[in-house]
This record gives sequence, C-alpha cells and structure tokens, in this order.
Amino acid sequence: MSKKNFPDIAAKVKQANTQDQGGLTERLKRAEGVVGRQPNGLASAQENDSTFTRESVPQTQGKVYLAEVSIDLVDPNPFNARRIYIPERIKDLAASIAASGQLMPGIATLRGERYIVAAGHYRMKAIKLAGLSTIKLMVHADLTDQELYQISFKENDERTQQTPLDNALSWKDLIDKNLYPTESAIAEVTGLSLANVNKTLSILRLSEPILDLVRQCPQNYALSALYELVLLEQAAGLAPTLMMAERIGAGEAGRKEVNELRSRYETPKDRKRKESSRQYKIQIDGEQKGFIKEWDSGKVSFEILLTDPKEREILVDLLKNRFNSEIR
Repeated sequence: MSKKNFPDIAAKVKQANTQDQGGLTERLKRAEGVVGRQPNGLASAQENDSTFTRESVPQTQGKVYLAEVSIDLVDPNPFNARRIYIPERIKDLAASIAASGQLMPGIATLRGERYIVAAGHYRMKAIKLAGLSTIKLMVHADLTDQELYQISFKENDERTQQTPLDNALSWKDLIDKNLYPTESAIAEVTGLSLANVNKTLSILRLSEPILDLVRQCPQNYALSALYELVLLEQAAGLAPTLMMAERIGAGEAGRKEVNELRSRYETPKDRKRKESSRQYKIQIDGEQKGFIKEWDSGKVSFEILLTDPKEREILVDLLKNRFNSEIR
C-alpha cells in the first residue's frame, strides 16, 4: 500500500494543539530510543511463527509518517494495555471529533495491507461512533509485538493512568501468549516492582460477580483495595466481599475498611459459652431464708439469712472447718 502524506493535516494538528503534539513527538522519540537500545524488547520471550519481532517485520524505510487512512483498514492492538473503555468517554470524544475534527493522530504500524493501532483506541472508537470514514495516524512501519504493548502502556499511563484491572487483564494475556513469559519480565518492561505485578495479577482470582462490578467503574478501585478484596474473599467468601466491593465502588470504603472486615473473619473473637445453672432454695420453718446455686463450670454460690447469732456462729464454724478456711 502506498504511503499518503498529509502536510496540510500536520500543519493543522500542530496549530490546533502544539503542546499535545510536542508531547506525542517526545513519546515517539522515547519509543524509538527503546527500539534502538533493545530491538527485541525488554524481555526475551520465546518466539513463534505468529510473533512479529525486529527480525521478522517488514524492513521498510523505518521512518514515522503521518497518514489519513480508511477506518475500515485499521485494526485494534492485539497487545493493547487498556482493556476497559468507558462508554461515556467514547461518546464525549465522538461529539468533539464530529464538531472539531481529529486534532491528535493515533499511533500505528503497517502490516501488509492493514494498519494496527498501537495507541489511540479511544480515538478509533469515537471516530467509528461518529460515523466518520477516515482516521489520522502517525505510522511506524515496523513495530514488533512487544513494542505494540510498550507504546500502548506508555501512552495510556501518561494520559490516563492504567487501572489495576486493565493491567491484570493485559498482563495475563501477554503471559498466556508468551510475549512476556514471566511476571518478572512484565515488571521489567513496565518499570514496576515484581510485588506490584504479583498483586495486580492476583486480582483475577476474584469471583466473576466481583470482577463484573469492578469493570463498571475500574478507576474507583485502587490496587491496595482490590488486593484486600482478594484476601477477604479467601477468608469470608463471596457475599461479604461483594458487599464490600459495592461500598468501594460507591466511595464509601477503601483498603482500611476491607482489612478490618477481613481481620474479623480471620481472628473471630471467642464467645463466652453460656453455662447452665441450678438453684436450690433454703427454707427454715416453711419460710425461704436463702439459696444455693451451682454452675456446670463448678462454681457454687451460697446465701442465707440467719438472724439468730448462735445459729449463724454454728454455720460459719461448720463451713470454716469443712474448707479449712480462716480470716485473712
């Protein structure tokens, strides 16, 4: 397919949003720097016939060029870092593009006759929703599979920070496809700690009803809170965890509240066992003068009213002798 340059479009893009264009150029330079330093990506994934590497991609002129192409010739990034898209944001962007045009191009590569979007999926979805027929792209002729992920992760992280669920879904897919075979490789390419990657992937252990709830508003769920939900479900099951996930989504709870609930399930307070007791009345001359009460634990309680001092002295001496007790 012939390359179609659009200097007039480039001028309009620059004029409409000089600052954003400069940021895009800087990101492209950084991406090219990564390519130059590590042409096979930052982790040595096992290659297969369907994987595009620096050696297997078509070796064209290697430059970046601006093109406007039919939206029907554009495919999404199979290694996209973002997996969840907010419908309201797509609608707003579609209205903006319909009114003012596409001010910022997406980033793409060319494979055969098809363009693969590395970054700019919100723009692509908005253009389709707006019913437009073309999309503007900054085309890299020879991006590898690993670079498709790296660019999408970097652009998404700089524009709107990736949600933990987005990362968990994309990282599992990358590992399943052996593009980055281990969690350590994911940590290396993203610049995040291995502990962060481990906790993020653990999110996918949550039950589907909880994950479905998180998908509705993933930006409301911090990684720390989601990890606590994982531990809570292990300790308490689905129902309490789903209830707490709903509270987090509504802004009524966070990591601290989930941790406190989990602690109550993991270390429940010992409840004092209720003892049964028996009570015996003490009667003198047909009149109740006291009682004796005993419990299963062995406790015995004794109470009696004796107005006659002599009788009282005799009873006390009897008890003292029985239990070998004395006043202390």
